[in-house]
Amino acid sequence: MVLCLILVAFLGAVTYFQAIQGLTSAAITCVLVVLSTVVAFGTYEAVAEALFMGFAPEYAHALALAGMFAVPLIVLRVLLDMWIPRSNLLPQLIDWIAGGVFGFFSAMLTTGVIACSIQMLPWGVSVNQTGEVEGGFFWYRRFDPTNPNDPQSEIWLKPDQFAVTCAGTLSVNTFSDADPDHSFEDEHPNLMTDLAYAHALPLGVSRVVKSEDVKVTDVGQLTYIYKLITGQQRTPDSTEPIDPAGGNMFVHVSLQLSGDNKDADDRWRYSPTSVRIVGKSRNKFLTIPATAIIDPDDPSRYVSQWKAGNRELQLVAAKVFTVPDSKKVEVAFEVPEDFEPIEVRYKVGGNVPFTKRQKAILTGEDPNSLPQVDAADPVEPTRTASSSESNNSSNSTGGGRVSGVKFKSSRFGSDLPITFTAFQELDTEIQSGVLSQGVLTGKLDDQGNVKSSGPVSGLKVPSGKALLQLNVESLNAKSTLGRALNFSVQTLENYTVEDDQGNKILACGKYAVADVGGETYVELTYYPTFESGGGRFKGFNKIKNQHFKKDYQLVYLFLLDKGRQAVRFSTGGNKRTIDLRGENLVAN
Repeated sequence: MVLCLILVAFLGAVTYFQAIQGLTSAAITCVLVVLSTVVAFGTYEAVAEALFMGFAPEYAHALALAGMFAVPLIVLRVLLDMWIPRSNLLPQLIDWIAGGVFGFFSAMLTTGVIACSIQMLPWGVSVNQTGEVEGGFFWYRRFDPTNPNDPQSEIWLKPDQFAVTCAGTLSVNTFSDADPDHSFEDEHPNLMTDLAYAHALPLGVSRVVKSEDVKVTDVGQLTYIYKLITGQQRTPDSTEPIDPAGGNMFVHVSLQLSGDNKDADDRWRYSPTSVRIVGKSRNKFLTIPATAIIDPDDPSRYVSQWKAGNRELQLVAAKVFTVPDSKKVEVAFEVPEDFEPIEVRYKVGGNVPFTKRQKAILTGEDPNSLPQVDAADPVEPTRTASSSESNNSSNSTGGGRVSGVKFKSSRFGSDLPITFTAFQELDTEIQSGVLSQGVLTGKLDDQGNVKSSGPVSGLKVPSGKALLQLNVESLNAKSTLGRALNFSVQTLENYTVEDDQGNKILACGKYAVADVGGETYVELTYYPTFESGGGRFKGFNKIKNQHFKKDYQLVYLFLLDKGRQAVRFSTGGNKRTIDLRGENLVAN
């Protein structure tokens, strides 16, 4: 109530101030506020992790959102005040009314950003011994942790939801990664609810984790969860199975935690709402908190009500649990039967996408029926590159000239997807069909058919290393990352893959298929000593930036130490990254 009054009063004050400034000033401010809102929501997570996680993790996201909104807004407003002359050609009343309309829109967005930032702060929410809910900002709590299914408490006029919706709608194809249709709104379909769930914790309990500190180790479907049946007199306690509600099913997820995400007293705790599964049902995004946890006394079952020692325990949203010494969090969710899982979220920041295999298990499909990553495919003259099976790609349909081979999903291996038999070579070292270094260029249709050189079917990998072939051809040029890739294909890209120990590995090579002047070329560049500083990485000779159009394929090569997992792909100076943990790319 108090928070709502404060925010509504602020909204009214901003609207009034903009109205008396007149139409010109209010319109300029409105445009700048819209731009700043989109920038703030599209970048605050990356900024939080890059700048604030090191010294203020609990406040990182709130500071980043407020900062990325306020800084560009203030700077641009000051500059435009200097450059744009003011004129007042309208009657004052009309000038004020028009200014008020623009001012109200600006005020809604500004108030919304402030409201979101407030809800990202670590205000403690707990339940006292009498069952009353305590904590919150000016006693405001979006939902009652003792009754999480009750309607949520919305801020008056809903400025927070208005700002999130505007940012999501306006950022489509702007702040996306590999999928051109994957926007901020897709990534955060229920941002306010998700924040409320993640922050329903007492003071002193950590709310934020780093994304690399959470991994999904196991998933599955459950027939039942169990609840406690307290015995009467001489009847012993027991448990009975609980069926899911009609049209629902139970699934379970196991998380492995790492890093330094301890609470103020060096313990690790979480609540049922700290762990959420995100997915789609009937084309609607759902965020669902945990329904049950693994039975501490019987790891073969998940319980919503159980007994530990002489205590009877029940899973409620307000309950806080201590993470066991194994650092495993094992929970179950009740989801619709048609649920399409996307990712699991642990607290704030610990977002882990499910792999294709895990999605298949959660939806009841046979994971063994999925396409396997195997050796190089033979040449297929009728195949188009637009049907390439990249895990990051969206489905596209034919029409391109690039044909003859299908690059596999990202994988480890020294074999090439095609055998080079007709090519020009530069600075090459080839022995027994294996390329140690150099550049190969040729027409795709000639490979395997015309035998003027070669064959070359593999790459030499240094001892103790494994070669990651990272398929990035599907990175759409509409995305920030896609534009960065296309801009730099002719030179040394300072692209890196980060492994699970935080080591950053530079690309040591790449190969691609693209249309060059109406003919399809394939080109390979490989310098394995570049990563360690002993060589010079060379760009493509035939395939240039302008040739990377709709139909092309592009794979980057990285040398990782054996046993390491590739967890993140980055374009260096560009802050946009792709999370690779869901691909389970382990160097064997």
